[in-house]
Amino acid sequence: MKRGAPLRRRRQSSRKKPLTSKKETLRRGKGLRRGATSYRLPSAWKPLFQHWCEVVVNQVRVCAVCGEGPKAKDPAKRKRKKFDPHHIIPARYIRRYMRQYRKKLDAKLYDEMLGKLLYNPVNGLCICRECHERHEKASKRIPRALISEEAREFARSLNLYHLIESMYPEV
Repeated sequence: MKRGAPLRRRRQSSRKKPLTSKKETLRRGKGLRRGATSYRLPSAWKPLFQHWCEVVVNQVRVCAVCGEGPKAKDPAKRKRKKFDPHHIIPARYIRRYMRQYRKKLDAKLYDEMLGKLLYNPVNGLCICRECHERHEKASKRIPRALISEEAREFARSLNLYHLIESMYPEV
């Protein structure tokens, strides 16, 4: 449940005594903490994920959107920031694309292919946490000009280029 979501009533069971105070009857759902996903990362994907983070974030260390970071060329923009690797094609769409192969492939091969697609360095972009949150909340999207040609080809190969057109505006 999102932070701003309305409160919901707890179900009363016949075994428990009825709830009397308003404080007891209303509660907030426990949402996911920052950075957590509802999808658990299989242990076979951890090296792929670490390599993806290493290539996308640790080698660049400059936000693609605002240009700030410790390795920025402009001295005015050299700041200590936290960086996030950003999936250009969101992981949920890659998983949805791979569902068509779930029954056709062996489970181990399916997981291996899915891991390689999810953590392909071409599908990553190094952005600072503030720019990442703005993009995810759609308050300020990442411009399409920052998406590399390799990432566009990756999207075309999966028939997901329409996501680049809809999620990344022309500026």
